[in-house]
Amino acid sequence: MAGAQASDLAIAVARGGGLGAIPCALLSPDAVREHVHRFRAATKELSAPINLNFFCHTLPPSNPKTDKQWQNILEPYYREYGVDLSQLTVKGALRMPFDELSLELVRELKPEVVSFHFGLPSSHMLQGVKDTAGGIGDARGILAASALGAAAVQMGTVFLLADETQTSNLHRNMLKRAAIATREEALETAITNVFSGRPARGFITRVMRELGPMCAEAPEFPTAGAPLGALKKAAEAKGDTAFSSLWSGQSPGFAQEKSAEVIMRSLVKELDLLVAQVKGAHSSL
Repeated sequence: MAGAQASDLAIAVARGGGLGAIPCALLSPDAVREHVHRFRAATKELSAPINLNFFCHTLPPSNPKTDKQWQNILEPYYREYGVDLSQLTVKGALRMPFDELSLELVRELKPEVVSFHFGLPSSHMLQGVKDTAGGIGDARGILAASALGAAAVQMGTVFLLADETQTSNLHRNMLKRAAIATREEALETAITNVFSGRPARGFITRVMRELGPMCAEAPEFPTAGAPLGALKKAAEAKGDTAFSSLWSGQSPGFAQEKSAEVIMRSLVKELDLLVAQVKGAHSSL
């Protein structure tokens, strides 16, 4: 997940037998180069492949009216948390779509796999990747996806508590609570566009409840997030996750507090056992 990890997690996953991935959406070209070079150096003895993941969206045209409307909706929260409205900006963290510059970077770094979020680039830039993602956190999920024809599975939530991730303490605490919650106290997740303008799944927080997980007034991706940034900063300083994007899949209990290498090796071992069991069952028929 963008912002939650970089080369450390990718290296650990590769050492555990998985495909290490670098989320490039929030990284400058030089930062991508640095992480790829670190990965190559750390996994040289394995000749491990690497996946570079890019966002593939169309930047929306400037719309001051929509931006102002969004700030007006959030204004009561600004007052509540003492946010200085004069310091607000509609410009958020860099989230540039895959473009010719990105393509040149791919040609330079030669990753074995390139994947995309939010669509695909134009045909002349497209490099085919066949994978599946969503709700997979254990060996049974991997096997089920393979049975449906997937060449690979993409896993995120299972690594959010890994030693190598940059997940915030507040986010980690929520994942831990979800893992031990009873059925009656289960922490729900929902698809929301409030934090970025694009649908993504996360733990339900105050702003999602009060504005609705899918808010029609949220500006287009990626401009919705910046006005919430000041609120997130002010709230988190008090230990409050009201405006935090606490991303998680449908099964947060899969997240494990271990090295990603250990998690990956365990998944591979469990998958091998399941495959052997399935083959044994078929041979006995």
